[in-house]
Amino acid sequence: MEEHIEQRLSSLRVMLLKMLSGSYYQRIKRSEHNDILESFIIGFNVLAEEFQDVLVHQGYANRYAAILDVVQMSFIIDEHGMVEMVNKQACNALSRRKSNIIDRPFEALLTEGSVKKWEKVFQQCAKRRAFDTSVDLVFKSKGGLEIPKTVYVSRYYKTAQGYRTLITVIHHTNYQKKLQSGITGKINKGKLNEKKRSVKDRIALLKKSKVRLSLEDIQKIKMGHDMILTNLEHDFPSLKEFALQLGTNEFKLKYGFKELYGTTVHKFLIEERLRKALMMVLYSDRPFKSIAEMTGFKSLPHFSRSFKNTYGHSPSEMRKINNG
Repeated sequence: MEEHIEQRLSSLRVMLLKMLSGSYYQRIKRSEHNDILESFIIGFNVLAEEFQDVLVHQGYANRYAAILDVVQMSFIIDEHGMVEMVNKQACNALSRRKSNIIDRPFEALLTEGSVKKWEKVFQQCAKRRAFDTSVDLVFKSKGGLEIPKTVYVSRYYKTAQGYRTLITVIHHTNYQKKLQSGITGKINKGKLNEKKRSVKDRIALLKKSKVRLSLEDIQKIKMGHDMILTNLEHDFPSLKEFALQLGTNEFKLKYGFKELYGTTVHKFLIEERLRKALMMVLYSDRPFKSIAEMTGFKSLPHFSRSFKNTYGHSPSEMRKINNG
């Protein structure tokens, strides 16, 4: 098989696994080849873009208002171009741990072509006390996929620590008209339903809604959902520790996750690990022990037992049936 075909097929496999795990930030780099494989790559990129817009719309549109443009990635860079701060959303998008980004060169997160662009912008920053600009850069994820984004760059002075550069990536959704035309109707419909409720129904509703989740609470829980999807292979912390990482408490995390996704955090984690494992069993030739490790199971017997309980067949039986 020609090398360029093998490389593009590998990128498609990585992209598919990312999308199946719920991550739609990455894109596959276009090539100069004009073949059916390139058509698939175009299709995957377009599909990922559409899914990302849909998820952002669903995650940030609420009954009374809609956040249409959201910060996706944010970095603070020191005078030497090293990353001092990165937000959790950026870690999710890049499929990297925070510890693998902090105290490392910002340019290490970029493709080769974008490194030159960034060096030019950073040199311009260094010549001025205050500087603001934007530039199109392409980030590279841990799996080798690309994330093309418009980056907003601002330089500022931090007392006693010299100059710092703030880098912000904003995701612009495509749902403005749709949201603006639909929100009023949803509000009016909600008010009408409120009037129709009986006193008994209202009391029952109040009793049920002892915990009120703010938009900020919901955003933190959704962030936790995304962190689970992009870190399935890692050991999962206790719910209390996970809640602290998200900036909330264990009770709100448990209650909110159940309300938003209809399942518990632990059950969701296991279901997603098994869903990812199923794709790897069916569409790869990796050893089952390797699949178990890559999906966060502590041992092969534990993985096989959980897999069979869920899908009715052991991993080896499932692969044999699929290849049969």
